[in-house]
Amino acid sequence: MSDDNILQFPKNDSAKDRMELNKTMEGIENYTQYIADMLVDKFREDGLNVDDEMFALDMTVAINMMAGGFCRQEKIDHFAIPILDTMGEEIAGLIDFDIEFEEDEDNDTD
Repeated sequence: MSDDNILQFPKNDSAKDRMELNKTMEGIENYTQYIADMLVDKFREDGLNVDDEMFALDMTVAINMMAGGFCRQEKIDHFAIPILDTMGEEIAGLIDFDIEFEEDEDNDTD
């Protein structure tokens, strides 16, 4: 206590941190929605059926993966980050396989 008998509570920045996190997340959501809207517009322009249930589900997954990537960059936890890590390893393995396969085809002397 100070001399004036008023309790001095420790300063807590958690409210400020939470506001900053919410602001960052709102920015990520807005940016991701903007990209999704542009993609859907382009897909429609190209004649894709964006109302197809499976296509819509696939796009929802892709958009959530994008949001996870943006969250990772901002050092914010997101459920998609471990999935991105696993998918990245899987895709890297496929790419390495395809590169090796193409090299083997180039060396064929048939």
